[in-house]
Amino acid sequence: MAARPPLLQLTWAGFDAAVDLIAAQCRWRDRAGVHGADAAGRLLAAALGERLGLNVLPLAGPGMVDVHGLVRRAPASEWAWPDVEVWAWADATPEQRVQSVMKVTPGTLVLMPWQDAAANTRRPFVAGFDD
Repeated sequence: MAARPPLLQLTWAGFDAAVDLIAAQCRWRDRAGVHGADAAGRLLAAALGERLGLNVLPLAGPGMVDVHGLVRRAPASEWAWPDVEVWAWADATPEQRVQSVMKVTPGTLVLMPWQDAAANTRRPFVAGFDD
């Protein structure tokens, strides 16, 4: 039997702490806005935008804070625009050079707070049983 990848379950308390840390360490306060690059990034962007008084941007662009929930490879926004500040809740890139709240070993299964029902049991979702 193959070994299972390490499992990391993120929590809502961790989400609040991630917003606090990113807001405190965000270098540029005069940004054009905050963009969420993935599903978790969009939630972080909404909370971070509220905290920093920045608009949430529907599309990525120059002069923004680009927020990711989980980064497995270097974000394109890093090289697309020189004035973008990139943040991630969890950095699982091999180089681990993205500004992030935490560094995660590549290959780790990362579950967001809203993914905790059937996923942490390590079995598939069973309709009628898990809902």
